[in-house]
Formats: sequence, C-alpha cells, structure tokens
Amino acid sequence: MVLIYALDNFSDTLGTYKSTQILSSDFSDNFRIDFKPIKLKNGCFLNTFSTGTEEGYYQMLMLPNIALNLPIKRKTVFLIDYDKLKTGLTSMQIFQDLKNYIVKTYTPKDSFALFYSGFTIKGTGDEWIKGDSISIANAFNALGSNPLKEYSNLTSLLSKGSDFLAQKGQGDLIIIAASDHGFSPTSSTPIVNDYVASIKSGSRVFSIDLCKNPTTYYNNGVTFYGDGYFYSNVARLTKGNSYSIWDYSYSNDQETSYNDMLSKAVSAHSGNMSSFDIYTTMSNGFCSGRINIGYNSQQNYLITPVIQVGKYNGSHPFMTQFSGIFNGKAFGKNFTINENEISSPDSTTKTIWAGRYLINREKETQNNATISDIIDVSLANRALSIYTAFLALEPAQNGKICASCIDESKSPTTPSGLSDEQLVMDSINISVYPLPVTKEAKITIKDYLSNVSACYLKIYNMQGEVVKEIDLASATINKGKIELALNVEEGSYALSNGTYIIQYYNGSRSKKGKLVIQR
Repeated sequence: MVLIYALDNFSDTLGTYKSTQILSSDFSDNFRIDFKPIKLKNGCFLNTFSTGTEEGYYQMLMLPNIALNLPIKRKTVFLIDYDKLKTGLTSMQIFQDLKNYIVKTYTPKDSFALFYSGFTIKGTGDEWIKGDSISIANAFNALGSNPLKEYSNLTSLLSKGSDFLAQKGQGDLIIIAASDHGFSPTSSTPIVNDYVASIKSGSRVFSIDLCKNPTTYYNNGVTFYGDGYFYSNVARLTKGNSYSIWDYSYSNDQETSYNDMLSKAVSAHSGNMSSFDIYTTMSNGFCSGRINIGYNSQQNYLITPVIQVGKYNGSHPFMTQFSGIFNGKAFGKNFTINENEISSPDSTTKTIWAGRYLINREKETQNNATISDIIDVSLANRALSIYTAFLALEPAQNGKICASCIDESKSPTTPSGLSDEQLVMDSINISVYPLPVTKEAKITIKDYLSNVSACYLKIYNMQGEVVKEIDLASATINKGKIELALNVEEGSYALSNGTYIIQYYNGSRSKKGKLVIQR
C-alpha cells in the first residue's frame, strides 16, 4: 500500500522548512519513505532561496535519463549462489531484498530473468520476464516466498546464465554469490578465460560477493578474498564491475551493504555518462560557487540523481546546460526554468551550500586566509567546521544545550514572545580593528543588555584551547558599548601569529568574533 503525505511549510527562528506527521498506524515491517518533488520538470527539480540581497542560493536535482531523454532498457539475468556457511545473511534476506529492489526500480521497458543454485538450476524459466508490476508479481509468486537452496552449485549456475543469453539475446549478468570455491589466482585463470569466452559478445558481468569468511590469497602484492580474483577479472574482461562485502566495514549491517552493492550493480548495468558537466546561469545575472554532490564528473550512472548547489545573482528565469558523453557520443541540452516552476523557498538550501563549501575548503592546504574564510562562512551560516565545532556547546552553559537561548543572528521571522524592539535591544555585536592585528587590537562590543559585572571574554586558538581570558567587570560601558585594547605582544600573554576566536559572555548570552594576528 502506498500512502502519500503532503509536506507543509513552517517557519521559526532558524528559518523556513517543511514538515508532516506520519501516523503510527501507517508503519509496517517494510516501511520505507520515498520523497517525490512535485515541481519536477523534464527530470529537473530546482529550489532557490533569496537572502533579501542580490545574492541567493539554489539547489538543483536532475535525473539524467529523464532530463536528457536517454531511455533505459535493461535486460538482466540475476544468478544467486547461496551457501549458508559462508555469509551472515539468510537466504530469505538475499531473495526478498532482490525481489523488493526489482519491484521498486524496474519498469515495463525492462526485462529480467532469475536463476538460483540447487541440485539442478531452477528459476523464472526460459523467457525474459517483463518489468511491469503484474509480470514481476506473477514471476515471484511462481517461485514462492523463498526457493533458494542452502548449498552452492556455482559453475552450473554460471553456465546457465551464459546459455540463457546465447539463446535469448544480449543482456547483462549480475551474480549474487555467498560462496567460496577456491578460485585462487594461480588456478582460476583458465576458468576466467573459458567463462568469458562463453558469454555472448557485448554482455557484461557484474558480481556481488557476500562471502564473509573466505580464503585469503595474495597475488603480485594484491589481496584477494575467496573467489575475488575470478569475479574481478571476469568483470574487467567484460567491462562490468565487481563488488565485495570486504569493501565495507563489518561495523555496518551486512544487509545494508548487500542492498548498496545491488543498487550499484544495477546502476552500472543501466549505463553511465562520462565527462559530465552542469553549467548554470541566470537570464540577467550569473551563478557561482557551484558544488556537485554525490556524483563524479568523470563517470556518473544514468539512473543516479545528480545534485548541484550554488549561489546566484540576478533575476529569473534560471538557465542550465547539461553536457557529457554517453555510449561514446557527446550530448548537450539546454533548459530554462521559470520562476513559477521553482519549488517554494527553503532556507536549508543556504545551509546545505555552506556545509558543502566548508567541507571542500577544509580539504585544501590550510593557511591563515583559508582558515579565516572557513570561520567567516561557518559563523555566518551556523554551519560547524573543524575550527568552530568546539563552540557548539557554550561553556557558559557548562557544556549543556541551552533550550531557551535565542539565535543572535538575523533570522527570517520574529521568535515567539519577542517584539521587534526587544530583538534589537537583545542583539550583540563584536568587532576587532585592525585586521590583521600586528601589536594591539581595539575590541568593541555593543550589547544593550550588558551587565559588566557578569561579562568576560575568552580567546580560543584553533584547537579549541583557551589562551586568554579577560574579566570585563572593571570595563567602562557607554550606551551599551564596551571598548578595550588588547596588546597581543604583552609579556607571557603574547599570542603567536594565526587565527583565534573571541567569545564574549554575558550570563547565558554570548557572541563570537574573530581575531587574526599577522606580524
């Protein structure tokens, strides 16, 4: 049963977001949530967020096969070889998860066949099964809830797969193996060659190796587990891919790893693009700060969504160009997305961009300029970085989360219970001049609710260590303004070159600033 929930718009002090309520009565053992964008035009979804200035943020999702009109017609032969002593997964898990994946992802344009090991090889029969829901249901109903045997017969199963393709036309093989046959690097080369020779020209082999306690082999400095040498070489020679449970940490659930490998194998089998690029711009303006999420520009699966976040300046419509190479042929397509085709604004778009930007910057060679930029973006967007994460829990709260604290940054809506006038009076501003500092810094704090008897400053280095603390009890306050001079070369308290965080505290309220020293 498929239930559809609408996501409604909400706003609070942290921004706008979407929410819905799922009833407990709607949950079941195989409960799954799928999100479907409403405004999906030609395989593209666009969300923009305006900051009220010329600069805004966008998030774009594209389904390549739909957007580029590149039809997928999969013909897949699934082969399951199961030895219960060689995996932590049950035969029911392997069979049912494959069934669920086919039901979820295959379409009437697709066809498949399924065979499994036993004393004799059995499966869906000698014809392709159409990928429509009725044909899939009929095929699996005929097989039963779990027909898999608990012993291996891999060589006969492999032969059945290649024979089926020889008789019924070109397709690809996906081998799901929880077994170990001692196909060592020194003995399995003839088997590899014979099997590749038996496969119909143009067909590829993808393997999913689920053996959890295999024999280990070493060949030319490379470690192979179980039948890994056989699978990797057959996949390489047929231009397929091989996947192994050993590519995953055993702290992860094995069923999750299996489903991930299954998804990767079918995605690769569905086709891929190379030299892929997304270029965005505005009709009257430009886009910048583009960050690609979850896809490789050198190779991307045709059925895998590609996501890009970035910034824009200018007015709509939003224009996009997709280009790349598919099956050896170059393609390019232009799209225009009008303002009424864009999803409703969501402030998390800005946060997503900031988070991805910080991740990319943190991978770069770190110097004062880079660190300073990371801190600025982190503080401005409330997105933690390696240099600001220690500020997540304010020391003034003894390390505890403050449920009553108010976001001091400029928020899109007024917090419940506070007037606009109170918000202004409750604001804090901290500035440091000059930047960078060579000898003495002038620190100015504006806090209309300041009580100097309870105010103090802490200066943190980039490791989160307090290197200096200043009590403001004796400071002079004038119309909510506190001014003090900080000599960074003062005796034993001298601070070395680098970037520091200044944290101002007034009871449970606080504000962050930045200090850069460069002599």
